[in-house]
Amino acid sequence: RYRVAPGGQVSSTGRLVWFLPGKFRLCPACLDEPAAQAREVNKLVGLSAEGRSSATTLLISSALRFMHAPLAHIDEEKQKILAFTDNRQDAALQAGHFNDTLFVMLLRAAILAAVRKAGQDGLSHEDFGRRVQAVLGFTALNRDRRKEWLADPGTVGAALQNAGRTLSRVIAYRVWADQRRGWRFTNPNLEDLGLLRTGYVGVEDLAADDNAFREAATVLRAASASERQESLLLLLEALRQSLAIATELLDPAEIESLSSASRSILRDPWRVAKERSAAALLVDVPRGRRRNTNAGDEAFILRAGPLSALGRKLRKRWERAAGRKIATAEYRTILDSLLQIATGHNLIRRVPTIFDTDGWQLEPAALRLFAAHARSDKRAVNAYFVSVCETLAEELQAGGCALFGAEGREHTAQVTQELRLVRERRFRWGAEDQHELGETRDILLGNGEPSTRLPVLFCSPTMELGVDISSLNAVYLRNVPPTPANYAQRSGRAGRSGQAALVVTYCAAQSPHDQHYFEHPEEMVSGVVRPPSLDLANRDLISAHF
Repeated sequence: RYRVAPGGQVSSTGRLVWFLPGKFRLCPACLDEPAAQAREVNKLVGLSAEGRSSATTLLISSALRFMHAPLAHIDEEKQKILAFTDNRQDAALQAGHFNDTLFVMLLRAAILAAVRKAGQDGLSHEDFGRRVQAVLGFTALNRDRRKEWLADPGTVGAALQNAGRTLSRVIAYRVWADQRRGWRFTNPNLEDLGLLRTGYVGVEDLAADDNAFREAATVLRAASASERQESLLLLLEALRQSLAIATELLDPAEIESLSSASRSILRDPWRVAKERSAAALLVDVPRGRRRNTNAGDEAFILRAGPLSALGRKLRKRWERAAGRKIATAEYRTILDSLLQIATGHNLIRRVPTIFDTDGWQLEPAALRLFAAHARSDKRAVNAYFVSVCETLAEELQAGGCALFGAEGREHTAQVTQELRLVRERRFRWGAEDQHELGETRDILLGNGEPSTRLPVLFCSPTMELGVDISSLNAVYLRNVPPTPANYAQRSGRAGRSGQAALVVTYCAAQSPHDQHYFEHPEEMVSGVVRPPSLDLANRDLISAHF
């Protein structure tokens, strides 16, 4: 234990800190245990760390929300942003990050709205898909919203009804998958934000039923109702957060079927690709199998042995209840009793696994989702994401949402010319462009490209010259361009019709280049544009021009 001054020096009057030699396995402040396979650099974050992709997504989505607001008085075809990066890899990355982040926010807002609407009864697993789908308005009868989820908004009849049922299954799968613990640290789920809690039917009554524990291990038999309930909840929560759930939606064959069906009738991001299937709780992997398991196998195992993360938590609670140490053999006896009781009361299910031994999964019917106002462990929450989810949920409950129609696509040399032309038309969105898109319906469907207006285009420097994008009011630069000439070309794409324009340049905190021009913006905005030079001694260059 040390005291460290703001400058980083050890001091008797500085801030109290702990120095942990070796790998970071436990946070003494919040008691979080990072995943053993995680890289050390990812377990902690520096005070000056930032995410350029996250910042870009936030700034652009905020600008779109402003443009979309009625008080902005901006015509629909002008509600768009052209975003520049320095290379095509960054453009592809940013487009994916933008779409994925907004999709997750929209989905979580819809889940929150559905759970709140369910009230005190909670949201059961049978209603996951139907209730969330209704909140989104993605139903066959809602014509205005069809373009948001259908690959072909013109679909009618039985095909439309079938598409609606497929979407309901996709949404139900997404609700389950979003409960996985810690899968997205920079975008916490509703449970991490204290907006959602999970209840288990009959757990409280079971814990208080001494008759149910009459033949259980001594520690469980002698434990209080609250101690038994704590053990049961710890087990059930571990199963749920590891996706060890006995629902057909997490079955590999069902996921494959859902993937095939969604690819043909739904549009991104509502399609299902190669997704996460169910895990199972295993007390021990058979010895021969243990040597052959790899990192991929671990995704399907929730270990409950005495040395596992779950095992240590259970053992600690049982030792506290018994007032003594518990040996490994006794731990296994207690765990076996707990599993048998939970199975007998339809909280969990014993299932065969691919590891030649039986495992356990959570019974989906035992679970309910309820609205919450704080985390159960009283830990602080991320106020920004709480505000975002609550605001979007309220918009959905009121019948609309600013995220509908928000989409970004890349425009780089690694995109085919045919697809680039399609995206340029979607971005311009003039009358002629809309007519041309109607004539290229087969190209759109073949490339998984919607025919709707495209509000954000992420492009590489190739967009600086030669591509006509009319009525553009806003340009975003993901980083400070290399030279004033590049800045002039990129920023000059907006306001070409004489109207006012907005140019936003993001300056990364850890980029010396960006920080220099952040401190001296006049050198970039009003900098000298040097004439291009030509090396007349370069024979290959000269011969190429004659």
